Amino acid sequence: MNRTPEDTVLLFHSSASSSRQWQLLIDRLQPHHRVHAIDLYGHGRRTDWRGDLPLTVRDEAAHALPLLEGGAVHLVGHSYGGAVAMQLALMAPQAVRSLVVYEPVLASWLVDDDPHSGAAREFLAVGAFVEHAMRRGEPELAAWRFVDYWGGPGSWTAMLPERRQAVAQRMPAVAAHFGALLAMRLLPSDLAALQAPMLMLHGASTRASTLRVAELLRAALPQARHESLHGMGHLGPITHAAEVNACIHAFIERRLPAMPLAMTALAVA
Repeated sequence: MNRTPEDTVLLFHSSASSSRQWQLLIDRLQPHHRVHAIDLYGHGRRTDWRGDLPLTVRDEAAHALPLLEGGAVHLVGHSYGGAVAMQLALMAPQAVRSLVVYEPVLASWLVDDDPHSGAAREFLAVGAFVEHAMRRGEPELAAWRFVDYWGGPGSWTAMLPERRQAVAQRMPAVAAHFGALLAMRLLPSDLAALQAPMLMLHGASTRASTLRVAELLRAALPQARHESLHGMGHLGPITHAAEVNACIHAFIERRLPAMPLAMTALAVA
């Protein structure tokens, strides 16, 4: 049965990546949806942030806000992009049909929960290392620490040289993400007030920081659907794209409005 495009889907990638991260999911969604994969500031085709004040997660979300004017939008985000998707949902809740995030890095929640916990300390240590390396003009060193933290030891050296170069070039923007995430004031009560269905995904083998965020999200949003994906870490949408995309696609498809009877008859004919 052929179907016409339905709702709009906005996709937000992780730090040091680009909208190309979602290509397989785009291919999967496009037959039934209008899909916009967003490049965040300093990534992909988007220029660096040039505001007078430091970049905020709200600034990232505001760039995509016009795409919600028609309503019926599904928001999907991974890591930093997950935090952006959440922020955007709160800026236009009436336009959101569903929200799907894979390990949103809600760093301010970690610090507010317990700044001395191992989960908070490890995230803050990575941020401090990246900031120090960037101040010394060593983006490759910053990229090595960042990539190996999220992907596991040896992830940086296993990357192709051209990929390492691309990540290193994005490190000024990535360094700004740490401050933006720590300054983000996204209250659990605000998220709990969202009426849209929500799917919270995380890897069962992820880092302590994002595992703790997953626990905090489960406590704050009992009405949401929470799934732990076996054998995956923080980079699950990249390393296990087929499995993660299947979860996202199935969740969004269940939110499609029913086809009018006349259209159903036309499609069958």
